[in-house]
This record gives sequence, structure tokens and C-alpha cells, in this order.
Amino acid sequence: MKTIKLNRRQFLKGTGAIVGLGLFPWLISPVAGQSLVDDRGEGTANHNYFAANQTEDLKLLLGHVQNNHLKPCPHSPGGIYEDIAKGRYDYAKGDIIFILERFVNHPTALQLMTPVARASKQSGWPIERFEYALKWYPNYAITHAQYGWYLVESDNVPAGIQKLETAVKMDPKLIACYVWLSKAYVKQGNSEAARQAADKARELGYKGQL
Repeated sequence: MKTIKLNRRQFLKGTGAIVGLGLFPWLISPVAGQSLVDDRGEGTANHNYFAANQTEDLKLLLGHVQNNHLKPCPHSPGGIYEDIAKGRYDYAKGDIIFILERFVNHPTALQLMTPVARASKQSGWPIERFEYALKWYPNYAITHAQYGWYLVESDNVPAGIQKLETAVKMDPKLIACYVWLSKAYVKQGNSEAARQAADKARELGYKGQL
């Protein structure tokens, strides 16, 4: 299995915690100029977000999806973020699912599942979405890392750490993974491993608090 890595600039672009939500909204651009990125979707379903720059049709589809169901969306000028902030979790969930039905590994949509699932106390559907994304496109470390962090946030710390450790083996320069691993190890009570993960995140350029 070939691991597909994204460069540091792509992962640092648009990062930072949303106040009150405790998440990282990774606004990663689809890979430009990279040939033969795997996309096995058909019509408007099951596409690879990271292949969206490969064809004009995929570019148009991604633009439509993000411009109408991320920010803004039909029922809120502030999009999913505003829906979450105002407690409209059913609306937020509907838009997230709409996005993920079209681009199964869309990183921002995957990340936004965590606050929605926690606030609405519906923990099952994000697991289904992560499993589905990895079934179609298993080669992206960020998807494994996001799944791991969701499991940690859902108090399944051992399984979450396993996923995060898989992700960091796939891409040893994935800053988000070290940040999440550090927090996961703290939850586990492994202070030495938490310190090592935090040091690695800072070494790679992370400036936030740990």
C-alpha cells in the first residue's frame, strides 16, 4: 500500500483551534499537479477529496459542495460552523453527510463530525463515516489520524492511540497527529510518551499549547 503524504504547507494552511469547539479545521487543498491520484467515485458519489484538482468536473463538484454545504449553507450564512455554535446539530449533521457522500474523505467535514456527535450524543455515525472513507481511500495518513482523534475524544483511548500511531508511521511529518497523540497519551496517563509527541510536534513547527 502506497501512503500518500501531503506537504507541510498544505497541512499548516488554515490550521488553528476553533474557540469552544476544540478541533482543528484542516482546510487542506486538493493535491495540484499530482498525477494518478486514486479516485474511484462515480457520478457525484464516493470521490477522493485529494484528487479533486484532477478533472474539471471534480473541481466544479467540490466547489458546489463547499460553497453550498460548508460555508455558507442553505439555512445559515455562517454554514456548519454557525449551526454548531447555535446548537443546530441536525442541520450541521445533514450538511456534513451531504459533503461526505460526495467526497468521502473530505478532511474538514470529517473533523466537524466530532463536535456535532459529542453535542448531540450520537457517537455511532462518525465511526461509520470514517470506516467508509478508509474503505475507499486508505492511503491518507490524515484520515487515519482524524479517526484516531475521534476515538480518543469518544473515550476509546486505546483504539484511538492505535489509529494515531498507524497514521504517524504512514507520515512521520504529520503535525496534527503528534498534537493529538500528545493529548491522547495524557488521557492514557503516559506522561513520557505525551512529552515526546509534544516535542515532535513543536520540532515540526507547531506553535500552539500542549
